[in-house]
Amino acid sequence: PLDEAGAVDLVASEPEQLEHAADTAEQAGDYARAVRLRFLAGSLRLARDAGAIEWRASLTNGDLRAAVASDHLARLADTYDRVVYGRRDAAADDAADARTAWPRVIEEAKAP
Repeated sequence: PLDEAGAVDLVASEPEQLEHAADTAEQAGDYARAVRLRFLAGSLRLARDAGAIEWRASLTNGDLRAAVASDHLARLADTYDRVVYGRRDAAADDAADARTAWPRVIEEAKAP
């Protein structure tokens, strides 16, 4: 859900809400926010839709990589780390990659 200022309640949000907020951020040119929101949405989907992980707020990228063998996930996690922790500016390509690669990660996680 969004509060009155348009901030996303990350803990109470559903992946669809986060993805919608990511779309809005991407359209506004806030690519770093879009990357962050899509990463959280993707992580929630790995738990809810793929059953690949047990989601918790303390989940690390290392936990995700250990649970899901995916080159797409590895690339998305690297971008997330550089943007969020390394404070690198995100580009339109980063946001677009997050939008298109996360569905592939979920499908890979569902595969036997």
